[in-house]
Amino acid sequence: MSYPVAVIGAGLSGLRAADNLLSAGHTVMLVESRLRLGGRILSEGLSAPGLPHQLDLGPSWFWPDMNPLMSGLVDGLGLTHYAQHTDGALRYEAEGSPVRTLPDSWAHQPAAHRVRGGMGAVVKAMEARLAGRVSIHLDTQLTGLSLLPNAVELSLKDGRGVWKQRASHVVLAYPSRLIASQLQLEPGLDQQTLGALQANPTWM
Repeated sequence: MSYPVAVIGAGLSGLRAADNLLSAGHTVMLVESRLRLGGRILSEGLSAPGLPHQLDLGPSWFWPDMNPLMSGLVDGLGLTHYAQHTDGALRYEAEGSPVRTLPDSWAHQPAAHRVRGGMGAVVKAMEARLAGRVSIHLDTQLTGLSLLPNAVELSLKDGRGVWKQRASHVVLAYPSRLIASQLQLEPGLDQQTLGALQANPTWM
């Protein structure tokens, strides 16, 4: 009996992993603890007179010269991107610091780009690409993994309760600190590996 590959976490990394696995001929199930896809990416509509646009509440831009894979993904999805506007004053407030103003320009080097429609447009395009080809489970939390002779058994929890699912392989596409602190693993990880997972920063 063949089992799907389970991708845990439906942020951009998880969505891309699912897409790549499909391209390689695998059956894929995608598990996400939130009620939506996209992880930290969230774009909300913002109305301005004559100019409807999206406000990015998470990641806002990327650098084509530094991120060719991201640039290739955006272009491959048929989305457009444009240089981040940098002229004029910038006002910001860092945690524990007073409000600061940069008066003239806050140009990035190399140039930062934004996706037209917000970064959420990337998630929507990926969702459309995966629709009907991947088994998607939203509002579902992975609580444990058990290694079996011919598969990995997942313990999952959703609104209906706790259930089991077997997979041929598992891709964990979410912060390693959560892997170390929230998952029941059988067999367990050694202390050195657990320590490395817990010490790995999750900034950005």
